[in-house]
Amino acid sequence: MKKILLILFMGISILGYTQTTSTTDSTLKIKKEPTELSKLQAFGDAYAKEMSTWSEEYRVWFVKNFFYVRGQITIPTEPMTPPPPKY
Repeated sequence: MKKILLILFMGISILGYTQTTSTTDSTLKIKKEPTELSKLQAFGDAYAKEMSTWSEEYRVWFVKNFFYVRGQITIPTEPMTPPPPKY
C-alpha cells in the first residue's frame, strides 16, 4: 500500500512539473513607447553634447577607467587616479 501511494505521489509530482506551451506565447510583442524612446534619445543627445566639451586628458582618463573590452577585464591593483580637469 505504501509503495503504491509513493509511486502515485511521484508520478503526480513529475507530471505536475512538465512544461506546457501556450498559443498566446508567440503572439506577445513588446511595443516601444514613443515617450520613453524620446526621453532616452534626448538623454543620449544631451550626454553626447556634454562629452564633446571634455578635455582630451579627461577623455583618456575616462576611457582608461570605465571602458572594458569583453573578455579582457583586468582588476586594477592600485586605486583609481583622480580625474584631470573636465573642461
